[in-house]
Amino acid sequence: VQQSLNDLERFGRSQRGQLGATLKDVSELEPFALEAVGLSSSRGALVIDVEPDGAGAKSGLQASDISSDGKLKRLGDIILKVDSKAVQGRFDTIQEIAKRRPGQVLTLTVWRNKKPVQLKVTVTPRLPR
Repeated sequence: VQQSLNDLERFGRSQRGQLGATLKDVSELEPFALEAVGLSSSRGALVIDVEPDGAGAKSGLQASDISSDGKLKRLGDIILKVDSKAVQGRFDTIQEIAKRRPGQVLTLTVWRNKKPVQLKVTVTPRLPR
């Protein structure tokens, strides 16, 4: 709340960051899907889609592959940490990124190809709804 108040005073509106990706709670996935990619925990946020010009795309974040009938064909990156903070799911991930100001660089730890990978992301401004 304090950051938002400071932003309003300084910039006239809140300065919150975004990733430019659609996320889903890993806990919503079937256990066999997690086992198939070598993940034993149901914590994290699955990347469903990545905006083409968004911060996630520019950092190399990989989206899931979903068929035209809505079935998951391949899991995308699973976000495990934002900087050093482990995330429980979609909400935690969005909240942690939103705490960053546009232009700040953060490190995402993602699960990809059965191992953790770190991506540097320059946060973009969150557009008002």
